Amino acid sequence: MGASSLPDAIADGLDAPARRRAIALFALGMSRQQYQELHARLDGGDIDERHDGLFVDVVRRDVAAVERALGDSGLRGRALSAAIRLPVSDAALRRLALTTPFSTRRQVYAVLRRSGPRGLAGSLLPEVPERDRPLLLAACAAGVVERWLPALPVTIDDLRRLARTAPVAVARRLAEDGHTDGRRRWSPGRADVEAAVRRDPAAAAIVAEGLRWHDRGTPDAVAAALRAGQFWSVEPRPHGPGRLPRRARRTVRALPAADLAGLARHTDGDGRAALLDPLPPARRRAALEA
Repeated sequence: MGASSLPDAIADGLDAPARRRAIALFALGMSRQQYQELHARLDGGDIDERHDGLFVDVVRRDVAAVERALGDSGLRGRALSAAIRLPVSDAALRRLALTTPFSTRRQVYAVLRRSGPRGLAGSLLPEVPERDRPLLLAACAAGVVERWLPALPVTIDDLRRLARTAPVAVARRLAEDGHTDGRRRWSPGRADVEAAVRRDPAAAAIVAEGLRWHDRGTPDAVAAALRAGQFWSVEPRPHGPGRLPRRARRTVRALPAADLAGLARHTDGDGRAALLDPLPPARRRAALEA
């Protein structure tokens, strides 16, 4: 077995997962000189050999070799994946972010989002094309998001990516979009973003402002709004009492028993009938008797 080649058993005799494990063990057992000889041979080979060579470089944590692989279009995708785990330099990632097509830039932004450094992402924001900025913003620190988000055109998917990093900034943007464009108030996916930012109390207060009571987040919040006098509009029906909208009925069914009983005491007539209508009989009786 030569030091400048992979063993035949690794090259030909194993399925893909077992082969990668064998290559990793082989790479870790080599001396520095053996590794350099193997790297030189594989790096000068066909695309399959170059992929093997990059895998050996990653196992050996040869950051310089991984950075060189970023310049090889055939290896760039895997090299960027490795950059999530290895300390690839800011200079190498910056060069890709500023000189490559959008498909590659998008991969770079994903690397920055998953691995940091957030300072690099923030410094790149003014330099990348405007269409890229919402994607890159998700890799930035919360303070940078606070400064940039109000002025950027963003989609619901962009806001979903930002919700964990900067929930308050996202909540403000949701509220602003809901006030300025009614279509955005009901855009698909908005409820998921609102649910994500509600994990932060300050953000939860922002997204709850101005919402109808049955659009609010938790049963406790709904009950508090109703006790404060923010009652419902009841949908008329040809026969019998009116009923609440579908989303409102779901919310009522989720209310704790104590809050439900309190709300029943605050209503009468058609309002109470509409409130109790979504409930199973046992809960309805309990609310009336409490």
